[in-house]
Amino acid sequence: MRIEEQARPLRTCAAMDVIATGGLSEGSLSHKCGSIAVDPRGVPYILYSAGNESTSEMLIAAPNDRMGWKQTSLARQWPGWQIGPAANMAFDKQETMFAIAILSRENKSGIVLLVSYDDGDSFSMRHLSSHLPCDCKWWPNLERPTDHNVTTERPGVLFTAGSHREGNDDILSNDVYWIGW
Repeated sequence: MRIEEQARPLRTCAAMDVIATGGLSEGSLSHKCGSIAVDPRGVPYILYSAGNESTSEMLIAAPNDRMGWKQTSLARQWPGWQIGPAANMAFDKQETMFAIAILSRENKSGIVLLVSYDDGDSFSMRHLSSHLPCDCKWWPNLERPTDHNVTTERPGVLFTAGSHREGNDDILSNDVYWIGW
C-alpha cells in the first residue's frame, strides 16, 4: 500500500488566533515559540520570545475577553538585561505560575526561575546559576506537572553551562545541572 493511501485527512481548528506578528525586515522582531501551560482554572498561557540583532525579550499571552489576547512583556521588569529565548512555563495547584528564563548582559548569561502569584502581572526572580564559574548557561528546562507528577512546591530545573567559543561548537564540554527542591 502506498503512503498516500494510508494518510488520514488533517483536522483543523475552526478558529486560529494570531498571538504575535514579526518579520525579517530591519528593526522588526522575530518570534520564537516557547511553551504553553494551562492554569488550574483551565486558562491557557503562551510563553514566547521576540528579538532581533540588538534586543531580546520574553512575553506571556493570555486570553482576554475584551482584547483577544493580553500581552505581558517580561523585559520591563529587569531593565538593562536581555531576557530570552523563552523556555518553559508551568503552574502548581495553587495557581502559582513558574517560568524559566535566560537573562543576559555583557556576554554573560544566567538561568533564573520566575514566580508569579498574580497571573503573570508581576514576578519575583531567583538566580539559579550565579554561583557557577562559567559565563554561559543555556537550554533551561522546567519540570512540568503531569497526572503522575504533581508540582507541590517549585518545579525542578535542568540546564547546561559552559564557556562561550567562537562558533559555539564546543558542545561536548558543557556541564548539565539539575536543581530539584
